Amino acid sequence: MHPNALNPRAHFGWRAGSVWIVVLFTSVLLTSFLHSRASFAAEVPAVARMPLELAYEDGHYLVIRGPHLPGREIRINYLEAYCRAGSTDADWVKHTVVPHRVELLSISGDRRVLRLRDTLEDGVMVEHTVTASDGEVDFRLVARNPGTKRSEAHWAQPCVRLAAFMGFDPKGPNLDDYLPKGFIFLDGKLTRLSDVKPWAKTARYVPGQTWCPIGVPRTDVNPRPLSPLVPSNGLIGAFSADEKWIFATAWEPYQELFQGIIRCLHSDFRLGGLQPGETKTIRGKIYLVPNDIATLVERYAKDFPEHQPHRASGTKAATSLENPQVTYTVPEKGYVILRRGDVEAVVVDNRSVDDAVLPKHGAGYHGIAALRHARQSRSLFVPSYAGLNFEHIHDGTEKPRDILFEPRKAPMELRVVSESIVELYQPPTPFWGLESCQRYELRSDGVIEMTFECIPRRNTFTNGYMGLFWASYIDRPESLDIHFRGVAEGETGPATWQRGVTPAHGTLATHRSVADARVFPHQPTFPLELPFGFSRQRYVEPWYFGVCRGMAFVQVFRADDQVWLSQSPSGGGKECPAWDFQWYIPSPRAGTRYQLKMRAAYVALAQAENPEMSRRHVQDLVATGMRF
Repeated sequence: MHPNALNPRAHFGWRAGSVWIVVLFTSVLLTSFLHSRASFAAEVPAVARMPLELAYEDGHYLVIRGPHLPGREIRINYLEAYCRAGSTDADWVKHTVVPHRVELLSISGDRRVLRLRDTLEDGVMVEHTVTASDGEVDFRLVARNPGTKRSEAHWAQPCVRLAAFMGFDPKGPNLDDYLPKGFIFLDGKLTRLSDVKPWAKTARYVPGQTWCPIGVPRTDVNPRPLSPLVPSNGLIGAFSADEKWIFATAWEPYQELFQGIIRCLHSDFRLGGLQPGETKTIRGKIYLVPNDIATLVERYAKDFPEHQPHRASGTKAATSLENPQVTYTVPEKGYVILRRGDVEAVVVDNRSVDDAVLPKHGAGYHGIAALRHARQSRSLFVPSYAGLNFEHIHDGTEKPRDILFEPRKAPMELRVVSESIVELYQPPTPFWGLESCQRYELRSDGVIEMTFECIPRRNTFTNGYMGLFWASYIDRPESLDIHFRGVAEGETGPATWQRGVTPAHGTLATHRSVADARVFPHQPTFPLELPFGFSRQRYVEPWYFGVCRGMAFVQVFRADDQVWLSQSPSGGGKECPAWDFQWYIPSPRAGTRYQLKMRAAYVALAQAENPEMSRRHVQDLVATGMRF
């Protein structure tokens, strides 16, 4: 330091008395500023000063305690009930509730980690790990069905009692007095419950209000008044009496949001009816944080990316994945038989089946397990396999087999929409996080229309694209080859008939559109042979067919989907080819819905032994009733 650094005269020529007046005045201002900052900090709680503790009391009550909480504690009837499907207009006691008993397994010394086990009347076991931290409580559930029958437990409800937190008498006569404190999100905006319009008022039990999200049947929710409004996300919450604090909660998967009659709020979670031997995981959060909505929403978005608004890909939602108007039932068996005209199609989920309808059908193979015609009683497909089977999810990178074949492995739900429409719904898969729904509709003309809709729930595709693959395993046709209208690679002339011949699995296997110049990078060690085993032919018209036992199996696609046609001479075993297709989505975005449509027909050929006549027959069929 310079020797004159503290001498004001040396630098400025000021008198010492003036300097000390300035110093004293500055000191007073600084002290006042620091005091005001401390007061402000005391008014706005910091996340680090929000420790929570847990307790579990008789009567199924999970208790969250914290010295900073309005009311000092929040009590949750945890769980109030496990519930059956078909609950919207059913007797709560006689039909809906599945009885259960609860065991407290452990609680940590610091009272921040608590473990419970629920055992349902039908044998399903649900283990809960509840963890309190600063500003939140985390719920991790593992539900398992060790029995031999499908569980009827479809959803469950934790009932959060909030009267003290919001500043109301829990026994007050006005059951709607707390509505101005509660909120949900509608049209992407926080909406206080007192501002929700319209407000439903009729139901089996009143009052109250239920909000059913997209993808959940409106027949399977709380029997209180069901709002016509669809929530924007799965977050429901309330403000404290002094408006300085927020309570909010969310679960995944969630069944409904609910405002109850005992000053309670619910985000109720979905089980979906566990199959024998099936295990499912569920997770939830309770947030107890200062009143900062932007920070809460950001935190919620990170914790529940599945709940974020879906950005539609430009097509109208068709399936129960996102269309709330689609209602369905879930059958006990893993398959459904569709019959119209001359065609019979058996749609199956990815469980194994061994009965008179589907003898020795293998696990993992889903879609159309059997396809028959009045002119051909033998199924087109290899009995243990299937057709229009969603086979692969990939991004061209090397992955273990179970990840590349994830659609075979991850649980599916079979949904019956009508006598002619069946869907296969698959929740977000464990690795890729792809949620999907495949609809199979058997039209009156015998054509099968398949609509596939999917939503990537996480950004897991590292090569800049999402590759999806469907396989149809054909049972010993007279020819392994396929036929399509196209040109040789590099030619630009008019379309002519092309015969797709693949000498070995993965060799000359995939035929792209003549207009498709896309390049999807893939690692040299990428283990699937068919996706990038390109042929020396290009198709001009987006359809192809193969011949089997005097019948043609025809597959027609939308030109804009730019599918790749693929084939294997031995995909279904010796002399059993696979007649496949692929669909690629460049730059997939989490939360965006994508849609593929295709049509398939199984038709008798008048002169199957005559290739020219068969081609003409199929071409006329496509032109008159199958094109998009």
